[in-house]
Amino acid sequence: MSAPVAATGPETIVPVRRPFWERFDDGMMALSLANLCFISAWFPPLYDPSFAYFSKIRVARMTVLALGTNLLALALLIWLALVVLRRLNNKWLDLAGHYLFLCLLLLPVNFIRGTLLGITYLRLLEYLRHPVVLAGGLGCAGLLIWQHRRVSRLIAIALGVLSPFAIFILVKLALLGFNVGVMADPTKQGLLQSPVAVAPDMPRVVWIIFDESDYRLMFDDRPAWLQLPEFDRLRRESVWAANALPPGGRTLVSMPALISGQRISVGPIRDPSDLRLTLTRSGQVTNWSGLGSVFSSAQELGANTALVGWYHPYSRVLRHGINYCSWFPFPTFGTAYPQGYGITMRRQIASLFKGPDIRSLFVDVCRASLAEAVSVITNRDFGLTLLHLPPPHPPGIYLPEKHQLTSQPMPVATGYLNNLALADQCLGTLRRALDEAGLTERTWLIVSSDHSWRDSRIYDGRWSPRVPFFIKSPHESQSITYPETFDTVLTHDLILAILRKEIDGSASAVSWLDAHKSATDTSAPARPAPGD
Repeated sequence: MSAPVAATGPETIVPVRRPFWERFDDGMMALSLANLCFISAWFPPLYDPSFAYFSKIRVARMTVLALGTNLLALALLIWLALVVLRRLNNKWLDLAGHYLFLCLLLLPVNFIRGTLLGITYLRLLEYLRHPVVLAGGLGCAGLLIWQHRRVSRLIAIALGVLSPFAIFILVKLALLGFNVGVMADPTKQGLLQSPVAVAPDMPRVVWIIFDESDYRLMFDDRPAWLQLPEFDRLRRESVWAANALPPGGRTLVSMPALISGQRISVGPIRDPSDLRLTLTRSGQVTNWSGLGSVFSSAQELGANTALVGWYHPYSRVLRHGINYCSWFPFPTFGTAYPQGYGITMRRQIASLFKGPDIRSLFVDVCRASLAEAVSVITNRDFGLTLLHLPPPHPPGIYLPEKHQLTSQPMPVATGYLNNLALADQCLGTLRRALDEAGLTERTWLIVSSDHSWRDSRIYDGRWSPRVPFFIKSPHESQSITYPETFDTVLTHDLILAILRKEIDGSASAVSWLDAHKSATDTSAPARPAPGD
């Protein structure tokens, strides 16, 4: 926009310089907008109490310094764009600038949708299908197009009002970058015990949880193109349940319930090394670390124990009963890891769009956890091993036709089904490792999931809570269907019965299920809320 002029005489026109405070206001507005754009990067480590729980290491100094740099760089870029638009005073460029300005606001709006309100994309689509909501949305979009100047002006004023908060965040990042201030320490680890000598005839159990595996889509409604040869083989050789229900609808609840053998609910996360739980039956409130676990009970029976998992900080929470533990954080918390300055900045920028960066980190987690799992299950010292492995949990990262992992985006439903094929491949890798180590004839396999696919309605409009559940005896290879409904929380007691030699084959496993299924809650979990 050209500078205004003032007349001092009939023939003299002197340009009037734009006042300093107007430029200052532009700068504060730009800083405030940049701060909101990066809210998904700074809010979790600074203000989300659960961040330290799900992280594996403390937030690195490099992370906060890179975040401060990104914030200032975006603010400067926005401010320069405002200066250029004012000087050029071109209506088409102004129009483009207003729409770009409004598009940037979608970043904090998307953060509020997912993180603060917990509205999934699937639920958002369901809302938009409602005629009233759709009409209202179209009306708002039309208003933005028609009155984009006034809307942009009002939003700019609001950003100016919020600018002190942007300065506060910037100062806090700077102080943390120079080690001034305290953040939660998620590095505390439990005490792992050295393995002991075990009896030669001690049963051996490998318990595999494939995160978010859905029985219905694996077997009943599997698409024709999806091949799951390893799961099909396991079903031909095992006791397999057609109506197994998980103890919860998300990993946060199901894994503590499965490991402790008790139905629970989880309260707000406040401790980086523990969860506050409420026992469903008694109403007692306790910490996860204070509950007994299948591992401590297995050790009392003389077995060494091992765990390879992800999502939960198992080595911090399960402080007793484990001889070996390795876990991997959810990919969104991997951005806190110490890396090069430039890499950290690029990952923070990519994380704004929840795109290839998350998939790339998820690929790394899947590869590393599978390699660790193979190493542990082929170790003869361990009598009980739990493998909590990521696939088929979204995002989709597998190309079945090429047998390759990928960080390229793919449709949600296709990605989940592809990840089922990845879980199948992982199962085959693990079983071949047991064969090559000569441990198949000594090892019980229990394969299940913590919950079904939450967003299965994206695929075919249907949802079922049922999860796969297999019991493979070391010495038998017969298919036995178990049609009764039961809660997989009884896996805890089932494993201990195997270690005590109360179960010695497929027939006795079926008898044990018949005798114990009535003691579990067989009400189907409600359709799960957003979360993992």
